[in-house]
Amino acid sequence: MNKSRSLDPVKGASNRRYAPRYAVRLPAVGTDAASSFDACINSISSTGMSVQVPIELKVGEVIEIDLPSAGLTSAKVIWSDGAVGGCNFDTPLERSVLSSIRLNSYPTSDSMNGCASAVELVDADRRWAGSTRLVLIISAALAAWSLVVTAFLLVS
Repeated sequence: MNKSRSLDPVKGASNRRYAPRYAVRLPAVGTDAASSFDACINSISSTGMSVQVPIELKVGEVIEIDLPSAGLTSAKVIWSDGAVGGCNFDTPLERSVLSSIRLNSYPTSDSMNGCASAVELVDADRRWAGSTRLVLIISAALAAWSLVVTAFLLVS
């Protein structure tokens, strides 16, 4: 899968930001003072993120997001447009954590409005087990070689 689009900095990102921002599409679980919720991280930098959630975010509210390689990470909502908000992390993310998040995210696309669309593309319940995939790969390779050998014998 080509993930290079998710590794590019967000176009049009303001120069007043403290760190480069990257477009991602990453499902996550978050919590606020009242409940836990599913979230979709839309963009991320070492100092903050843009996140879409099914609840209304309030400026000044502190939420926690479970990030790959970092675990629960505390962030303060600095702007909100209802269910989409911008947050500053209490502690900047390490480069290794930011890299892990970027590599684990789904490619961004104008046709994907939410994380559910991206998750559906690689739903773990629909994937074949590793041993099944290995058997299919070996079978395909053997079939290809048998075609090459047959063609060689016919030409000879």
